[in-house]
This record gives sequence, C-alpha cells and structure tokens, in this order.
Amino acid sequence: MKKLILLFPLFFFLMTSAQEKKEINTDTKTENIEKQIFDLQKQIKVLEQQLNENKEVENTYKNDIEIIEKVEDFYERSWNKLINLIGWVATMTGIIVPISIGWLQNRNFDRLETNGEKLQKQLKESSDNFQKQLDDNYKIFQEQLEIKITNTEQKLMVLSNREYSKLEQQVSNNVMKMNEELYNEINYSKFFSFAIQAEININNKEYVKAINCYGACLIHLLKTIPDENLTKNVLFVIKNLESLITIVSEEGINVDFSSYKKHKEDDLDALKKLLTSNILPEENERIQKIINFIENC
Repeated sequence: MKKLILLFPLFFFLMTSAQEKKEINTDTKTENIEKQIFDLQKQIKVLEQQLNENKEVENTYKNDIEIIEKVEDFYERSWNKLINLIGWVATMTGIIVPISIGWLQNRNFDRLETNGEKLQKQLKESSDNFQKQLDDNYKIFQEQLEIKITNTEQKLMVLSNREYSKLEQQVSNNVMKMNEELYNEINYSKFFSFAIQAEININNKEYVKAINCYGACLIHLLKTIPDENLTKNVLFVIKNLESLITIVSEEGINVDFSSYKKHKEDDLDALKKLLTSNILPEENERIQKIINFIENC
C-alpha cells in the first residue's frame, strides 16, 4: 500500500510531463522518457532498500522493547520475592532467635555450673599435689644444697690450706732471701769498716791491730754470698796482709799477739777456712805464708 502511494505521484508527474512536451521530437522524447524511467527505477530500488532497512530497525526496536519489558518484569517480580523473603526471615529471626538464645544460655549455664564444680575440685586436687611436690622438691633441694655446701667447704679448706702453705713458703723464702741479703749487706758493711780501721792502724804503726782488722775483714767476707765481689775483696785483704808482713819483716818490728790471743785464733781460723774454701786456689801459697807468720808471732 505504501509502495502504491509513493508511485502515484511519480506517475502523475510523468503524465503531465508528456502532455507538455508533445511538440518535441518523438525520438528525443522517447530517450528522455526511458532515461527518466531508468532513474525512477533506481530511485524506487533505493526507496525499497530504505523501506526494508526501516522495517529491520523497527523490528529491532520492537525486540529491544520486548526484552526490556521482560527484564523489567523479571526484576520487579524478583524484588517482590526478595522483600517477602526478608520479611519472613526477619519475622522468624525475631521469634526463633530469642528463644534459641535463651535455651542455649540456660543450657550453657547448667554446663558452666557443673563444669565449675568439677574445675574447683580439680584445682584443689592439683593445688594439693603441687604443694606436696613442692615440699618434696624443697626437702631434696635442701639435702642437695647441704651436701654441696659441705663439699664446697671441704674443697675450700683444702684449697685454702694448700694456698696458705704456698703463701707461707713464699713468704718464708722471701724473708730468708731478705735476711740473706740483709746479712750480706751487714757483713760487707763490717768488712769495709774493718778495712778502714786497718788503714788507720797502719798509719798509726799499730801493726798487730791492723793484722787483727784484716783478719776480721776475712771473717765477715767469708759470711757473705759467694760472688765476684767476694773474690776481689778477699784478694784485696790477702795483698794488704802480705804487704803489712813485708813491712814488719823489713823494719824488724816485733809483732806481739800476747794481748790479742783471741783475735789471733780468729785470724788463723779465718785464713785456714779461706785456704780450704778454694775461693782463691791460686793464692793458697801466699795464704799459707801469712798463716805461718801469724803462728810464729
């Protein structure tokens, strides 16, 4: 119907155009008419295509609208069902949940009360057992501690005695060493003192006293610690005695020990001890000469 309505104006246009151009050449008219008809056919095809496309778009729109309506109806029914379900759940929750909670609370309370009594009983038993174990362990600990204290005291006593003995020995050794050094220094001091006194007696020509002083020097030197100084000092005394005897012999001086018998014996003892000590073995001959001189006086 729509195609006919569209074709009617075209047909009317063609009829009008034919009447107005009757005077034009028939061949020319025919060509123009054919050309117009061809163009009209083209336009008709284009219009038909547009109509088909419009129908397809129309059908598409209809389908989309139907789908939208169905979706809207589905969501509306689903939403109503959801609201009804929420209302039912809320109703059931408001009724059942409080009842369930109360029942559970009563049940748990009974259980807690029963468990509390059992727990108190278990705690009392555990406390008694723990106290008993604690007392037993404390007694064992005291016994072990006393044994360890006794062993430690014994070890400390042994260690203390041992260390005390070591310390006592060290102190004794140090004291002995100090005493030896002190005794050595005292004898050297007396040696120097008698050596000076002998020089004074020689200057005063008191030769017997000088010999006695050198004898005293030997006595104190032989009490010192043997070392290089001892050898040098003994050699010094021997040379001085030998020089003194030479002076007395050359000058013919009479040496009389009658008033110094004790000193004479001490001098001879010191010289004989020096002779047997091997302090100056190379000087034994000179020492013997000095002994012979003193014995003959």
